[in-house]
Amino acid sequence: MDLDGSPESRWEEKCYRAKLRKEIRIEEQNITSDAS
Repeated sequence: MDLDGSPESRWEEKCYRAKLRKEIRIEEQNITSDAS
C-alpha cells in the first residue's frame, strides 16, 4: 500500500499534523494553568 504520492495521503497527513499540534497546544495550556 503506497499512498505517498497521492493527494489523499498528503491531506490526511496535514489533518493529522494539525490535530497533533492542537492537542499539544491544549496540553501546554493545561500545564501552564496547573503551574499558576
